[in-house]
Amino acid sequence: MCDEMADVRAIAIKRLAKELRDVYYDWKRASAREESFSQAILLCKRFLERYECSREKRKDIENLIEALEADKKNAELEAGLYLNILLRIEQEISTVLGECWEHSQNDDGGEYPCSEQE
Repeated sequence: MCDEMADVRAIAIKRLAKELRDVYYDWKRASAREESFSQAILLCKRFLERYECSREKRKDIENLIEALEADKKNAELEAGLYLNILLRIEQEISTVLGECWEHSQNDDGGEYPCSEQE
């Protein structure tokens, strides 16, 4: 015999799974963008430390660093927004499952305690 509450939970899990998939992807993508800007900034700074180029070219690279830092900040804000949404989804999943659940449980196969239990 089927438990009606289990069917309701199944409907909720189906919605949450799709939402989790999309938000988790967006969070990872924004985090990767942030890291890519960090790497580009590091490259430019290392170049300026090692080489003496013309004032014009140095200024071009300094301007690029400023633009990359602004882009990095935007990516960091975007990643933070997605992380907040992800945490909300995790709370909903925990409620539906009736047990603690975090996205980090699946990152490396290990089990981690939920944030509210730490």
